[in-house]
Amino acid sequence: MRKEMAPTVFNHTLGILRNIFEFGIRAGARYNNPASGVMCESESGKHLVLPNNEEFHKFVAEIEGGGGGKSKHCADLVRFRLVAGSGKPKRQM
Repeated sequence: MRKEMAPTVFNHTLGILRNIFEFGIRAGARYNNPASGVMCESESGKHLVLPNNEEFHKFVAEIEGGGGGKSKHCADLVRFRLVAGSGKPKRQM
């Protein structure tokens, strides 16, 4: 299954399997964890394509003008996440 899954999916599945066996060990149903010897897949970072300043402001304007009762609040949340998401602002708003 390792070749059929993305590395993150494989690693998460392996983690769940290991936890299930650990539960069985604590319950006295098993004496060892056969999944403990299986190596995780290496995960590569994802390439992010972020909008430039103009594209970001257009995106937020679309959210704000969406016509929903909470559209302005949603746009404010997106602005807040830009500034607070990494702990320091990366762009001027």
